[in-house]
Amino acid sequence: MIGGSDPVQRPDPHAPSVAIEQAADSGLLRPGARVLLALSGGRDSASLLHALRMTQRWSLTAAVVDHALHPASRAHARSAVRYAAALGVDARILAVAPEEFEALARRDGPEGAARTARYRLLRAHAAALGAMYIVTAHTADDQAETLLMRLGEGTGLHGAAGIPVENGLIVRPWLTVARADVAAYAAEHDVDVIEDPSNSNARFLRNAVRRSVMPAMAATLGPRWVARAARTARNLGDEVELVECLLDRMPDLIERRGDSVRVSHEGRAGWSVGAQRALIDRALRVAGAAGRRRGAAVRRIVELSPGERLSLPGGWIARSTAEAIIIEPARMVRAAPRALHLEQAAAFAWGDWSFEVVQGRRADDPSAVALAVEAAPLPWTVRCVAVGDRLRPRGAPGSKSVRRLWSDRRTARRWRSALPVIESRGRVVWAAGLRADESVRVAPGAQAWLLRVLEPADGPGLYPTGDEIRAGQG
Repeated sequence: MIGGSDPVQRPDPHAPSVAIEQAADSGLLRPGARVLLALSGGRDSASLLHALRMTQRWSLTAAVVDHALHPASRAHARSAVRYAAALGVDARILAVAPEEFEALARRDGPEGAARTARYRLLRAHAAALGAMYIVTAHTADDQAETLLMRLGEGTGLHGAAGIPVENGLIVRPWLTVARADVAAYAAEHDVDVIEDPSNSNARFLRNAVRRSVMPAMAATLGPRWVARAARTARNLGDEVELVECLLDRMPDLIERRGDSVRVSHEGRAGWSVGAQRALIDRALRVAGAAGRRRGAAVRRIVELSPGERLSLPGGWIARSTAEAIIIEPARMVRAAPRALHLEQAAAFAWGDWSFEVVQGRRADDPSAVALAVEAAPLPWTVRCVAVGDRLRPRGAPGSKSVRRLWSDRRTARRWRSALPVIESRGRVVWAAGLRADESVRVAPGAQAWLLRVLEPADGPGLYPTGDEIRAGQG
């Protein structure tokens, strides 16, 4: 229904209590278990503390995370602890270290940093207490806000599924309860509420969505839109579980080897692009390399050709070999090895790079780098880049320095001195990640050196090189 066609809904102060009883009866929160409540002192978490305490079916304790986001944060944390004590619940303050928050904020922004630090502290405290659950007070409105934010980021299925009801130790029994119902509960039971000034700071995306977008959605779609949005996220969560269950039944698709994960090309042959993206997305999560905004990386990983690689946030790389896509931690760059002189077509290694050169015609292996035999005769010198090295990649209008070409491709500066170039007759004819020089273009039907980039010589960890290395493009 649109606009005013929805009947007016009155807040139900009993809905929060009913949800708590349902959580106990369904086994979501096992009665008698030790429960750690994440308490901020705001209306939602203070009301949840009250509801759990009044139910008296759990061994209850609370933790207040002080993010130090405003000058009064410690005083607010102490007030929340006093409120818990008044209800007979022990509560502790867990402080986020400023240096940890700053480091996380540079990577994930202030909201992401606060979330990461908060859950790290809560999990550590729960482990120390022996708590079976960490309970948070997320509501259906929080779910709707999350859905809107993730749709705005261009999320996939997992992101659109929103906040899970349970995620490991973490349980959210009020995820189907409207915020208005929690407000009615708080008013009926005279819950002590502390207003956090950071909640009104519009520089935080969630606050901006809550203050501007949510009221507009309610005015346009009616007061029940939040419940429908929460139901959508729940339905998508069920579909995520189906996908995960099906992938679990195909263990050969994703293989963990130490700290790397492999996705075989053979296993995904014939799959649609969308299905392959879902597979790579799961592989990133299995590896622990999954950031919240990984959609663009997933698309590019699916398109990698053998020899290509892609740097990922958080110190990970994805690379493609002849057999598989490999996702692994980036290794520290080592000093570039000495120059290697190649006298004849053969397999050879240069540092972490492993190559094979055979003579044939381009049609024999279209994925290999093809260099005209007459224009790039052996011997070759394989070495690191030197001052004055220039290249005109095939099809380019003119030559540039090799370092400038790598810069144009956003290859990280720190890796450039450790990437290989190939020299023939005193000039560079190929450089990692670039097409072969125009001067060694192979005429139709002519003989060519076919250069293939193979597995690294000493195991995983080719040099990370910014956005990607297209070593396989001739």
